[in-house]
Amino acid sequence: MNQNINQQDVEQLIQLLQLAQSSSNQQQQQVYATLHQLEQNPISYVYLALIFNNSTLPTQTRLLAGLTLKSALQRNHKIIAFDQAQLSQIKHCIMAEEHPELQKPKHIIISYLISLDSFDYTLFDYLINSLPSHPQNAVILNYVL
Repeated sequence: MNQNINQQDVEQLIQLLQLAQSSSNQQQQQVYATLHQLEQNPISYVYLALIFNNSTLPTQTRLLAGLTLKSALQRNHKIIAFDQAQLSQIKHCIMAEEHPELQKPKHIIISYLISLDSFDYTLFDYLINSLPSHPQNAVILNYVL
């Protein structure tokens, strides 16, 4: 499944996400600008999903990868052109994530992925069955529908 993954690029993205956690406003702005440029390449979305699902990384770095992925999908979901292999890799990574602190961003990312993939019923069923019964989850479902 990871046939087109450049591990060096993934490592560089991990370092970039860790730099984003710096207290330096200037460094955060530089990281944001770099991340914004990376959004133009569909493979960077796969890398963010891989980082989000990497249990060996600190939770904060994984959370930041998920939030970055969510934001990038939100901004670019109508213009970015994923091939089926990339979309499949992203879905696999996001759906496999089980860390309790990462469930909320996971569900939001899945809702964006559903909108990308011409209403993928597998993702929709997963989302419906994995959301706890809570009023705020109706907002996520309302976005999807």
